[in-house]
Amino acid sequence: YLKDSIVNADDITLFDHIKDEDLRVRDAIVDELLKREKITKDLAMKLLEDSSLNIKQKACLAIIDHGESITPDRIRQIFDQKSESENALGNSRIALALAGVEVDEVLLKLFLTWPLSKLLNEVDWYSLNGPIAYRAIAIKYYSEGSVDIESDLEILFAPIREKALSGIMQRTKDSYGKIIAKLETKLAPEEEKSLARKELADAARKTVESFKELDDFILRDFTSAALVGIALNGEAGSVKFGRDYID
Repeated sequence: YLKDSIVNADDITLFDHIKDEDLRVRDAIVDELLKREKITKDLAMKLLEDSSLNIKQKACLAIIDHGESITPDRIRQIFDQKSESENALGNSRIALALAGVEVDEVLLKLFLTWPLSKLLNEVDWYSLNGPIAYRAIAIKYYSEGSVDIESDLEILFAPIREKALSGIMQRTKDSYGKIIAKLETKLAPEEEKSLARKELADAARKTVESFKELDDFILRDFTSAALVGIALNGEAGSVKFGRDYID
């Protein structure tokens, strides 16, 4: 009954009830207005304030369709996830999953509108957005000369991993360097060098160990992203990758 009523209603009636207290009514109205292509960019922005995660997702997709500027961090914030620079895993993801919201799919749609150079900057092994940006590259820029998805897969994305780990190690070195500097005035030169080496070695070991625990999970995400691109754009010889990973 509800669906038939909304389908048969005119645009003005639907707009009048788009803030209805009943979530089912609001959701059905948004769906119908999307079908009619009546969700303007201004209305989509307003729908981001809706309490429904599902409606927020539809609003985000509409905003991207309208070509409006929106950042990955903003998308995560809309769905009550922490920013990209923080760990967004946890209860918020469970809530989103229960609501049927796919934040990664919203981000993928956004990334598919980006130029290759911007996407390459977004690819980071230890970033939540990294595998999604890589998937967009595999889908949209598979044949670009500067992109070699199959080669990346064969070497298990080593350059991407090494670049990310190098950055982390440098930040660790900078952080521990400040601690070591405070002790320099209290130690003899040889003691300084010995302590510096030990502190940095310990910090490096702990950093590597902690990030290795994530590697298998991250590798699966990047592998999945690469296989999507190969399935869509690969040639006859690319079939071997499908066989390898099915086996």
